[in-house]
Amino acid sequence: MGIFRQRAPLDESLSFRFVFPVAAELSFTTLIGLLISQVVSGISPSALAAIGLSNSIMMVVTVLFSAVTIGTSILVSRQVGEGDRDGMVETVEQSTFLTLLSTLTVTLLCLLFADPLLRLFMPSAEEQMLSEATRYFQVMMGSLPFLILQNVYSGIYRGMGDSRLPLVSTVVMNLIQLLFSWLCISQWGWNELGAGAALIFCRIGGLGIIVIALLREHHRLPIQLDRIFRPRLEACKRIIRIGLPLSFESTFVQGGYLIANSMAIALGGFESGVYQIINTVNGFTGIAQSICATIILSAVGHLLGRKEYGNIRKAGWQVMIAGLLAGLFLGTLAVVFREPIAGFYSSDPATVRASAELFWVLLLMNGTGLVVNVFDSQLRAGGDVTYVMVNSSVGVWLVRLPLTYLFCFVWGWGVPGIFAANIISLAGRAVAGLVRYCGKKWMYQRV
Repeated sequence: MGIFRQRAPLDESLSFRFVFPVAAELSFTTLIGLLISQVVSGISPSALAAIGLSNSIMMVVTVLFSAVTIGTSILVSRQVGEGDRDGMVETVEQSTFLTLLSTLTVTLLCLLFADPLLRLFMPSAEEQMLSEATRYFQVMMGSLPFLILQNVYSGIYRGMGDSRLPLVSTVVMNLIQLLFSWLCISQWGWNELGAGAALIFCRIGGLGIIVIALLREHHRLPIQLDRIFRPRLEACKRIIRIGLPLSFESTFVQGGYLIANSMAIALGGFESGVYQIINTVNGFTGIAQSICATIILSAVGHLLGRKEYGNIRKAGWQVMIAGLLAGLFLGTLAVVFREPIAGFYSSDPATVRASAELFWVLLLMNGTGLVVNVFDSQLRAGGDVTYVMVNSSVGVWLVRLPLTYLFCFVWGWGVPGIFAANIISLAGRAVAGLVRYCGKKWMYQRV
């Protein structure tokens, strides 16, 4: 069964066998993240804040490597559709080389300059918090090479149409992190060092599963260790050419989100709390966006590789409609149960009441966000990454952030102004994506 009931899906990536593991993986990761946050919160209020900031920096660092992770996934999906096994093997080998070289370099730099880097982002922090953040950050950075390699290989398997192995790897990885977080923090008293160590253990475990699977796939992917360390510039340039605009895009977008969050904090403690509740719930109700983006990226890559241009838009609209229905369902549930959900994150009646009154914005953000993610993923699969980068950057930096300032600090709308600016920005990006998508140029780009 595909996204809709039909005799055969347009591509294997639209089948239940591919879609279910993707949805399960993302949902499971979200759930485990909540449980781990509960364990970490037992260290101390300052440690929790320190770990939260360090994780934000790690997120930005991880985004920088999307040049390799997403670029590899797109290239592999195209090569699968073309039946180019030799090209796919070369892509896997060279993406491994690029990942090892770049992650080891960045890890070393972050370990050497951890203290000044954290002081830059925590200029007014107390010494205890800064010390906790530095210790956690240094240990956590030791997991970076394992994390990025696991992301690269997961993207390779999804590009080949196999979403089950990334699911298994992610489940094992998250369970290991949950177990070792509990042991290291609650039982052994390692505190922030334990939280960082748990990340190293889990990411080694997740990577190990995929590496073992790759070795067993030698008949399909005859990867040679010696070739990994013999760089082939043309293959490396293809990966970077596709992925570099994605890396810039993600960095600009994440930077814009950080500034928007800072504006929310500047509104004051009460309104900042309301904003955080809505934003947290949006992470759950908007999960269909990530699922649909992953599915359509693989499907369109395969269809483009097979030159089945007539089926590409059909697949895109199927995923779009299914995602909108799922987002509408989750958003409606959140609106119906808004008061108990808001009460789960705050015990202050005024904060709960103010948050519950704004839950309706989830429906608009999920709808516009879903459209943006589905269009952008298809354009990326076609190699039209520069257009997506420009559209995203303009939407965040030239629309969302100025409107946030105007609505919140000039017109005094408060928290609703933050979400109004975001929805307008997403709607503009959706329209720009639709205009590009309706043309044909993006389908015929060379990658």
